[in-house]
Amino acid sequence: PRSAPCRADAARPMPKKEKASEGAIVVAEQDGKLSKKDAKTLEDREMNEMMAAMGLQKPKHVGTATVNGLGLAAGGIAAGAVSLVALPYAGAKKSGVRGFLGGAVGGLAAAAALPVAGALAGATQVVRGAAQTPKAIYEASQGKTWSASDRRWIHYSLPDELERLDEEEAEMKEFVAARRRAAAAARQAKRIERRAAKLRERE
Repeated sequence: PRSAPCRADAARPMPKKEKASEGAIVVAEQDGKLSKKDAKTLEDREMNEMMAAMGLQKPKHVGTATVNGLGLAAGGIAAGAVSLVALPYAGAKKSGVRGFLGGAVGGLAAAAALPVAGALAGATQVVRGAAQTPKAIYEASQGKTWSASDRRWIHYSLPDELERLDEEEAEMKEFVAARRRAAAAARQAKRIERRAAKLRERE
């Protein structure tokens, strides 16, 4: 027996309607026939992915944003310190003294710029978190939970989640069965082809 997930973040709950919408957007994108609404949804999704890659995920509230912001600032300082040592070393290894001097200049520039960039990114994240805090309070009061995977507030329903998991399991079983049927049909076609070849040889 399968144990039910305990948290909304454990798996991504996606109702049938939303799941169908996701698939429709993908098909429309491939066909080049996106509506304005779907294009906006796709644009928002791509923006969230890009921000996540930069460490600027949509914050839950000011608390999580502050932690994330401090991490960004610390990352900038660390990257600057590493550049200060790594760039001169790499330059010296490649071009000797001239490479060392060029790497030292680049390392100094990176050591000055990266901590500033990290601090700015961290401050931006804190501001975003402060802006999200009133919404977080309201959504929590409405019984919603924060989905870390989707970076949004959702209504989490255990029965809906179990139904979704059952649907996914049924789809997987159907997929496996279809693959087996296709493999069996391919083997049968090869056997028929070999028999036909033997009959032609006898003739």
